[in-house]
Amino acid sequence: MRMNMNSVAGTLTALLAGVALSTSVIAADKAERDAKNKASAEYKAAVKTADADYKAANQRCKSMTGNERDVCQKEAKATQTKAKADAKAKRDSTKSTAEAAHEKREATASVQKERCDSLTGKAKDDCQARAKDTARGSSAGSSTRTSTDAAARR
Repeated sequence: MRMNMNSVAGTLTALLAGVALSTSVIAADKAERDAKNKASAEYKAAVKTADADYKAANQRCKSMTGNERDVCQKEAKATQTKAKADAKAKRDSTKSTAEAAHEKREATASVQKERCDSLTGKAKDDCQARAKDTARGSSAGSSTRTSTDAAARR
């Protein structure tokens, strides 16, 4: 009989430990789901805000003309792209953070390229080269281009 009592006690202890473990796993799953749902809701809200801000900014551009209007529209689009990229980076993984950084560089470069349209000659070439450097995420050669561009603006 003693052997049976020890066996029953051991089985009961193992059963209780299993129940406790499964309860904590279920709680962890729920917490993870809640966190994902919250992140998803925050992402959707950020995207909605970015879209609304873009529409408002684009409306302001309509009163402008020529290259000024083009630059304004590019800036509005770049701001929207950056806001969406930030929202995506907050929601997802490290890979998304890297993708967001790339998207932000591309958006900034797009605005820079549009600003180059009002320039001519070497100043325009230097400006476009800086925009390409920005898109690649490098600043190689930027010091010589900056001094040339600054002289062209004077």
